[in-house]
Amino acid sequence: TMSLTVEQATQRVGKQPAWELANDIKRALRGVTDPKEREGFLLVLAKAEKAQRRLVHALRRIEEVLAIDPQLAAAYVLRGEVHTDQGADDAAIAAYQQAIALRPELAEPHVGIGLVYVYTERPADAVPWLTKAVALDPTHFLATHTLGQTLLKVGKRDEAEPFVRKAAGMGHPLSASALKWTYGATLDHTQLVALAQHYWDQGQQPLCFSSLDEAMALPGLDADQRCAVLQAYSLKLYFAQRYAEAETKIREALALGGGADTAMRANFEGNLAMTLFRQGGADNLEAARLQFPKALALEPGNAQRLHNLGLVLQAQGKSDEALRVLLEAVAADPYHVNAHYQLGVVYAGLGDTERAKQHLIYAEQGGHQGAQELRHRTSGSNEPMDHMGNGAYYFDRGQLEQAIASFEQAIPLLTPTVEFDGDRSAINIASCHNNIGFAMTLLNNPAGKAHLEQAIAMDPLYFDAVNNLGNYHAAFGDHAAALEQFDRAGQLDPYSGSPYYNRGRVYLNQLKDYEKGIEELTRAAKLYANNEQRFNDAVYLRGKCYEALGRYADARKDYYDVYADADAERVEALM
Repeated sequence: TMSLTVEQATQRVGKQPAWELANDIKRALRGVTDPKEREGFLLVLAKAEKAQRRLVHALRRIEEVLAIDPQLAAAYVLRGEVHTDQGADDAAIAAYQQAIALRPELAEPHVGIGLVYVYTERPADAVPWLTKAVALDPTHFLATHTLGQTLLKVGKRDEAEPFVRKAAGMGHPLSASALKWTYGATLDHTQLVALAQHYWDQGQQPLCFSSLDEAMALPGLDADQRCAVLQAYSLKLYFAQRYAEAETKIREALALGGGADTAMRANFEGNLAMTLFRQGGADNLEAARLQFPKALALEPGNAQRLHNLGLVLQAQGKSDEALRVLLEAVAADPYHVNAHYQLGVVYAGLGDTERAKQHLIYAEQGGHQGAQELRHRTSGSNEPMDHMGNGAYYFDRGQLEQAIASFEQAIPLLTPTVEFDGDRSAINIASCHNNIGFAMTLLNNPAGKAHLEQAIAMDPLYFDAVNNLGNYHAAFGDHAAALEQFDRAGQLDPYSGSPYYNRGRVYLNQLKDYEKGIEELTRAAKLYANNEQRFNDAVYLRGKCYEALGRYADARKDYYDVYADADAERVEALM
């Protein structure tokens, strides 16, 4: 394989599965000495870690980037996004502010601050930031539609209208709905297509189609505009499984010239083939097969279309031709989940179960719904992902012994697949050790300690394992070690309430130091503000601390806060 460049890695964000992109970058980084190139890779790696919700790791990568270039605004923007994912609102705003100080002309950090205020129900605070973002980048879709909706929320109807109208024209469904129902405006064809999408999203198919009919009936549409509406119309009919009607709309569009650009024409030609295929019957299948080359001539190497042609050939029983076309599809787009699945189907049919298995595993990791079932049927269920999945299943049901056994089966299967420290297989092994260690802790099995230590040795940034080792020490009565370990967890992720909650438990239940307990649990409750269940747990334990100190009014207030919604009788009893 060619060595990866920063530019290639950047282009793969959002296309290649994040775990695979992270793996590819880590492999490439092992041979990189140039600081500028290293910085570029680390920034993309941080994005891939964020996409996997490995937020502590993403932040560490960003720190490495800023060590190379402390003036890089993009790193602060990404830090703001990661903190937003963590629910660390103040830290997110501070990071975005640093980006703005470095590059005042960037829209992104202004959008970021606006969104933090929107997420935390402070719409009035969001407005100036979103307004500034739209001024800096008038084409910013997210900022435009969020500003319109936010101004409506704070009752500034007139100020909202231009942004609502513009967002509807950019195809934003909710804005199109507001334009029609809040402002009673007359919608143009683009806005009506967006409104149709809004109804579709709401499950209101008849209203969706009547909006599309309204768009088609608008006076003065030229051929290309009619084609734009027909494209939306034919796709909605296709997804509603009204294939013959979809075919009619597509033929109508092709008679009008097929739209303003090659991509739209190619879409119509390719979608025509699919409507024929879905109508079934040998004649339609053959017509579909003959139709695809027209689309592929306009856009050679289009992976989705090659995949669709593969479906048709497979349905015709032409496995060898289907195989050739599907291999072309994954060569054009190596991350095409459905093409990998279809290759699994074809290889399984040809009796090549080993190749089938590789493609089905890839499809399954990409989220394909049917891939696992077919893989189990054709090549059994003894892959690491099977045992890890079983382990998670048993763990969720409290069947801890079975969970441990499943994770233990995965480790020897993963071990020979480790290519380098910190690769995908190594991450999975560390995860198995953490899960085994935690389950053993819950079963009071002292063997859990070695597993947790192994997980941390493999990944020193593994927050759950670091935190769970604290739980282990607490369970076995080593309070000093537990507190120290929870401290380490808190340093790894200062925005998690868990280490404070766990320290509070130790002070309450074991050390009977209720003042310290109150302090830790108050910190935990503050950090758990966005998680009702966890917040209630922390406040309840704080109530127990107050009760133990004889501060009954404070205890009563905490108990009341926790139980008021859920359990009126319990509150009465406590009072």
